Amino acid sequence: AAIHALKALSPVGHYDTLLAILDGIQDPEREVREAAIAAMETVVERGDEEVVASLVAIKENSKGWSRASGRPDWEVREAACLALGTVGTVDNDDALGALNKSLLDEKVQVQRAATYACGLIAERAAPKDFVWTFNNATAQPARKSTHVHKRFHPMLRKWLPS
Repeated sequence: AAIHALKALSPVGHYDTLLAILDGIQDPEREVREAAIAAMETVVERGDEEVVASLVAIKENSKGWSRASGRPDWEVREAACLALGTVGTVDNDDALGALNKSLLDEKVQVQRAATYACGLIAERAAPKDFVWTFNNATAQPARKSTHVHKRFHPMLRKWLPS
């Protein structure tokens, strides 16, 4: 609930809010991690190098988080990947490098989150009238698609209205 309030009341880039959201990414409760990721969409400026560096450090220190929280370490790597997809841009080499590394993670949940995050970054970089779909046979992007205006929530593993 506190992170939802921060999302609604805080201006973009507010330092104390950013710290609270980064703490939320590492919270043992899934709901808090999801709320922190959602708050990033409105509170964190896309491409913020400090936030990206913090998220990469959180992802890399997942073993320490696991010992402190008693939760599986892949959960924080998953949350960090999703957060990187929210704030990363195609110009963030650190974000893309961390996501690329996560594509080879031992846990499929982290791989799935990294794939989804890369898609979010690519989607924002694409021209407005261009919808990314791929022909499975030729792997060629298509200009028209049957895109439905819903977004997939990887933690809930279901489609939500956008």
